[in-house]
Amino acid sequence: MSKTKVRKKLSPKKDLAKFMHDLRTPLSVMRMSLDIFEMSKEYKKSRKVNELIKTMDKQLDKLLQIIKDF
Repeated sequence: MSKTKVRKKLSPKKDLAKFMHDLRTPLSVMRMSLDIFEMSKEYKKSRKVNELIKTMDKQLDKLLQIIKDF
């Protein structure tokens, strides 16, 4: 949506629902990217990268669960 378009007034609950829906797509892309990276050989080479990816993975799961529960 361009900045010049006038946005319709929504209720706070509908605004939140739209926000949660809009978050789902980029989070899903992040989930897929992490999954692909975890299958790669590069992922297995570095212990530090391995730890960072696992941390990102856990936090991404938490965010996706919050959206799912909403």
